[in-house]
Amino acid sequence: MKRILVFLTAVILCMMLAGTALADKYPVFDFDRKTVILNSGYDMPILGLGMFSLSDSEAENSTYWALKAGFRLIDTARIYGNEAAVGRGLRRAIMSLGRRSSSPPRCGQAISEMAMQLSTLP
Repeated sequence: MKRILVFLTAVILCMMLAGTALADKYPVFDFDRKTVILNSGYDMPILGLGMFSLSDSEAENSTYWALKAGFRLIDTARIYGNEAAVGRGLRRAIMSLGRRSSSPPRCGQAISEMAMQLSTLP
């Protein structure tokens, strides 16, 4: 709950700055698409779910239900130690939609390694 409040506080601050000269120093929010445009030019969902300090079962179930509810941002990191559980939740969500890739996605080595850690690749 504390993480959500901190995140929402940051969102509100950026919204307040939107009409000021400081606005061009901060990310641009697209509230119609529910994304923020990062400095790199990529869009990132405004709302996401953090995996820090979750047990394996909490991480798996939280990932599954968040994706089923429409979340598209899952914040995880190797140091959290629950990436395999996040991968199981991701796989469950994908399988429940009836989608399964028959081959690994074409992506960089680091992304492929993380996907293997998350156990999402067949």
